Amino acid sequence: MERTSVVVPTELAARVRDSVVLLYEAAAESLHVALRAHGERGGPFDDVRRQRDRLACLDALLGQLGWWDGRAPEGAGEEV
Repeated sequence: MERTSVVVPTELAARVRDSVVLLYEAAAESLHVALRAHGERGGPFDDVRRQRDRLACLDALLGQLGWWDGRAPEGAGEEV
């Protein structure tokens, strides 16, 4: 996956974070489905790996947006 950097203005940080949380939920559910398919039907492990990688990227993004430690970038007065 190619890396891209963006600056999120303070006033948009909460909305971006909420959107990333929704993507994280979907990725966690996709990982669950891939794991079940692999375990029950011998589905491809590449699907499991791909979903784990996606979840890890979203996890790191949420960390940058302050979601895990309860920071509120939108209240900090600076861009994220």
